[in-house]
Amino acid sequence: MMYLDRLETLDGGKRARFHAEFSHVQKNSTTGVLFALFLGGFGAHRYYMGQIGIGVVYTLLFWTFIPGIIAFVEMFLMPSRVRVFNDAKANEIIDRIQ
Repeated sequence: MMYLDRLETLDGGKRARFHAEFSHVQKNSTTGVLFALFLGGFGAHRYYMGQIGIGVVYTLLFWTFIPGIIAFVEMFLMPSRVRVFNDAKANEIIDRIQ
């Protein structure tokens, strides 16, 4: 369920608490795309999304240019990944608040 539907069920104080917490954890799709485009070969977009393990793999293999090629493709997938990430984090916060 999208978090916006669940957000409407919260009262004013809980909604303010949600926005305060969510503003610290949400990701921006433009930032993710730019990381993938310019620093994707080093795994910056993976680090940004909190995927440290795969980010380290990208960093270790950057000299092969394979992570750069993969990152170029992932650049187009980044907006949907950010949307899913933000939705999951928002639902976690709403569950904790309720």
